[in-house]
Amino acid sequence: MAAKPQSEGEMEPPASERAKLFIGGLSNETREPELREYFGMFGEVKDAVVMTDRLTGNARGFGFVCFVDPEAADTALRKTEHVICGKKVRITQFI
Repeated sequence: MAAKPQSEGEMEPPASERAKLFIGGLSNETREPELREYFGMFGEVKDAVVMTDRLTGNARGFGFVCFVDPEAADTALRKTEHVICGKKVRITQFI
């Protein structure tokens, strides 16, 4: 029986997906401009969104940032601590 190639089932996601980050633990005061400003230090931000409750309009504490260049997302992920609007947040690659 032949061994499976290493890359089988472990395909790298497309660049557009690699450029997108999940941002968790946002403060209630954080809005899109603050996300754009903060993550703009890593590279050009294509899109930024803070998720809100449909009924109340209140921020739900998480959002997403998509960079033009996936390398900017990689650079942001390498930084160990992120503080936005005075609150430490966590970022992960969007899956």
